[in-house]
Amino acid sequence: MRLVITHFHRNFPIVFLSRMIEWEHSVSLFLFGLMIYIRPEIISESETCPNFMRIWGNPIGWAVLCMSVGGLRFMVLIVNGLFRRSPHLRAVCSLVSGFVLLQIILGFVSSGYISTAFAIYPTHFFFECVIFVMTIRYAKIVDLQARNVRQATQS
Repeated sequence: MRLVITHFHRNFPIVFLSRMIEWEHSVSLFLFGLMIYIRPEIISESETCPNFMRIWGNPIGWAVLCMSVGGLRFMVLIVNGLFRRSPHLRAVCSLVSGFVLLQIILGFVSSGYISTAFAIYPTHFFFECVIFVMTIRYAKIVDLQARNVRQATQS
């Protein structure tokens, strides 16, 4: 147990700083879902609410989806900071988060109501795409390094 705590204390600050935007996206998606869960009337009773969200599910469904995706991504980032680098899991989480954000963007576009959401959510989606591409490239580099190490030890 002491080894895990020492490893966490040594590596977590480094990993946290380099992945800060991913932490922010996981927390903001979780809090978005929590806000809808606490006050579902934000979606169900609002005239300016995205019509898309009303059509594709009830507010509690959207809340659970957003909290689940945000919470899962948060846990993947903790595992990434505690034990080992996991670029594949981070890439999958980024892809799923990007899909959820894209649905939210489409909902706001279909509502016909212009708000600050047009500035915030497309920016989040853009950075999700950037994170996805970067983690896929990092995963490829890690896989190539592991293959080279295996080949060197076999020779």
